Amino acid sequence: MSQRLSEKTSPLMRSKKVLHNLKTVVSKPGQYDSTIGIILDATGDYKTDDSYDYVTKIKIIDSTYNPSVGKVAKKKGYVMAFVFSYKLSDTPHIRKLGDIILLRNFKFDNYKDMVKGYNSKGGSEWQIFDSRKNTPIQAISCSKDLPSPLSLEEKNAIANLKEWGYKFFSQTSLYNLGWFEREVSKKRSSNDILYKKDIDMIVKVVQDVRTIIDGVVYDKLVFVDKDKRLY
Repeated sequence: MSQRLSEKTSPLMRSKKVLHNLKTVVSKPGQYDSTIGIILDATGDYKTDDSYDYVTKIKIIDSTYNPSVGKVAKKKGYVMAFVFSYKLSDTPHIRKLGDIILLRNFKFDNYKDMVKGYNSKGGSEWQIFDSRKNTPIQAISCSKDLPSPLSLEEKNAIANLKEWGYKFFSQTSLYNLGWFEREVSKKRSSNDILYKKDIDMIVKVVQDVRTIIDGVVYDKLVFVDKDKRLY
């Protein structure tokens, strides 16, 4: 169900100064919380037919809750943050997976087989930080023109996530992080055309064919996967 950001009421700010890890958030859904995590995956920014606002969906994990440490109540090993924005220019600018996102006073609820969090008008805030260890702890994308100052607890959490994230992605393959859950069991011939939607794949670019149509330049990319299938 789509939500209109402009119609959300400002939540009570009871969690503004308390930072919870994701395991705690998942264990106690149905309330407003502040948390911080590493970006595992993200969609583009889009509007649905019945939506007034842009939405960006972001999967986040931390050391307490991720696909490698088990799951709570049979839920997926990540939290899905729904970030609603008035304008396209206000949406989160996610430069790369592994960066860190701070969610202040988001509402967290059960959603299908996971827990989702979403922002509310006036009461929520998000900030994104570069995950590289040699970079300063300052927001590279945020929901406010002037982001609120970070608490010492938040700064320490960001520093710890930089260290943990580096080790986690060094030791964990993306193949084991839930990107490949939609496997096709039907055997196919080499002439079959397979349509897949909303999946992530790791492929290699093997050819770039550039064409010009009506004065517009188009690039057609050819990819190959680990099983030598072309796309």
